[in-house]
Amino acid sequence: MKEKDLEKLKEKRRQEIEGIKQRSFAEISKIKVNNMKKLKVDKMDFKEKRANHQKNEGRVL
Repeated sequence: MKEKDLEKLKEKRRQEIEGIKQRSFAEISKIKVNNMKKLKVDKMDFKEKRANHQKNEGRVL
C-alpha cells in the first residue's frame, strides 16, 4: 500500500510540475510578445526622431 501511495504522490507531483512548466512557457511567450511590441514602438520613435533631426539640419532622408 505504501509503495502505491508513494507512486501516486510522485505522479501527482510530476503532473503539477509539468503544469507549472507549461504555464511558465506560456507566460514567457506573452512577455516576449509584449516586449517586441514595445521594441517596435521604440524603433519607430527613433526613426521619427532621426528624420526630424535631419530636417532641422536641412537634410532630408
